[in-house]
Amino acid sequence: MSGWIGGVQVRGLDHDQIPVGDFLCTACRHHERVRGRDKVTDWLRANPGLEHQVVCKARRREARRGH
Repeated sequence: MSGWIGGVQVRGLDHDQIPVGDFLCTACRHHERVRGRDKVTDWLRANPGLEHQVVCKARRREARRGH
C-alpha cells in the first residue's frame, strides 16, 4: 500500500509509457490528473502548485487566521 504525499508527482516517463501527472493539495485535498506527454509538459510549465495556491480556499482561510 502506498500513501499520497501532497504536491506534484509525474510517472510513466519510460519508453513506450504514457506519462501521468498528479497534483494533490494537502490543505484542501484538491486533486488534478493529466495524461499524455504534451499535456503533462504543458501542465508542468504552468506550475500547478502555484496556480492552485492562488485559488485554494483552505490556504486563504489559514492565512486569515495568521498561521
